[in-house]
This record gives sequence, structure tokens and C-alpha cells, in this order.
Amino acid sequence: EKGQRLREQIVRQFYSTRPDGIVGNDDVGQMSAWLVFALLGFYPAQPFSGTYVTGAPQIRSVVIDLGDGRTLSIRGHGLQPVLNGRPVDRTRLSHHDLVAGGELRFQ
Repeated sequence: EKGQRLREQIVRQFYSTRPDGIVGNDDVGQMSAWLVFALLGFYPAQPFSGTYVTGAPQIRSVVIDLGDGRTLSIRGHGLQPVLNGRPVDRTRLSHHDLVAGGELRFQ
């Protein structure tokens, strides 16, 4: 929960839709990518591990096209992720599970 509050604070203070809306140097898009993940409610803290650290989405809903007819729909704003109707670990999500598609709801 402390990490989620910090992510929300960083998004509010350091990102905007103005021309200078990204603080610092967006070297190879890393800061933009962090923002996208923070808004979705999860991010790859250790990309090699195949897991994402969870938070709470900062957008109402989004549908991600995963290719091959699969989509991942993300909705809600709570801290408890529910993937395809079943609660999952409150702190991490599996890349394998996410790319299978379906609905990720945060309650």
C-alpha cells in the first residue's frame, strides 16, 4: 500500500499532458513505459522474473490487444487483483497468466 501511494504521487507530480510532461530525460522511452505500467496497475520490477508487482490502476478501464484474437481487459481501482474471476496474489502477477488474456479486475 505504501508503494501504491508513492506511485500515485509520482504520477501526479512528475507526469502531465503538457509538452514538458515527463520529468527528466526519457532515455529510450523507459520513463514513458514506467508511466504506462503504473497507470495499468502493475509493473515489471524484475523483468527477468516473469512477474509483475501489483498496485492499483489509475485509469478506469483499458483493453489491451495481445494478438491472435486475445485481449486483456483491466478495470477497477482497488488493491486486490482478480484475474478471470479468481483472486490472485495481492503483490504479484504472472506474465504467463496476463498474456493468456481475459479480465483483470482490481477490487
